[in-house]
Amino acid sequence: MAKHLNHYCGPATVVSRLKGRSRNYELSFKDEAGNVTSYFRDISMIVPAHEMPRAEDITDPSDIPTPDPILHDVQNTLPLKEGELIITKDHPSSTEWFVAEIYKVLPNQITVKYFSTRTPPVDDLGSASPEKIKQRLKEVHFRRTWFFRSGKNVGKGTVNPPFPNNPDLRVWEGPLPNKELANVLLVRGVGLTAAGKLTSKTLELASTLSLPHAVTPTVEDEITPATPENYLNLDGSYFFGITTATACFCSTCTNSDTCGSGHVNNPTHDLRVL
Repeated sequence: MAKHLNHYCGPATVVSRLKGRSRNYELSFKDEAGNVTSYFRDISMIVPAHEMPRAEDITDPSDIPTPDPILHDVQNTLPLKEGELIITKDHPSSTEWFVAEIYKVLPNQITVKYFSTRTPPVDDLGSASPEKIKQRLKEVHFRRTWFFRSGKNVGKGTVNPPFPNNPDLRVWEGPLPNKELANVLLVRGVGLTAAGKLTSKTLELASTLSLPHAVTPTVEDEITPATPENYLNLDGSYFFGITTATACFCSTCTNSDTCGSGHVNNPTHDLRVL
């Protein structure tokens, strides 16, 4: 994948179809100095010039404006939507809050997928200043989480996804009945960065909540117990939907995209799967 990230994407002139190939074409481009460069593309990668959108009309989906996060108000009639991130309690009597994704919107309830974190809240939350609370929340990574249904870790959480090694894992989810929503929902339209951190606008609201965030250690956290010195130092693969690959220069990588350790042979690229 990495070696294809910087491919030239036009404009170019179609020269001819490759001999013996029904879908592959040779294209050429002449720069201002008169130098001609040839490229080879599958027909699915070729778009007629008159059909190409203008550069100023191309919008990254991540740049599309979204509503700002807001404190939940029972008078707010904005419908709950699948995929929306929220800050919520898991029960009206709960004394802590979670970040969760609305997974299903049903007639009598919503189902949410919970995120976990190992980072503890500040001590004495009731007397701590919003600035101190906000500073701690800036350090928190919220992670997608699954749980074991059997085996030695039954009932425990994990941040490693089910496949390919643990297909029996189930996502950490739970129902929130409609009749309880007024007492459990705290913040709507929550924003998370790719690393699972609260966005600045969400941070402003979360730091004003009277309850602390929930701490949910996983089996991976048991390997390196949380201490003030290390509870923020999480492996990149445990973040919110990101997989990173480290550049490698070993001899095995010379003629392949990846070596046995999964390292990428091009040091200029950082692969991210969102």
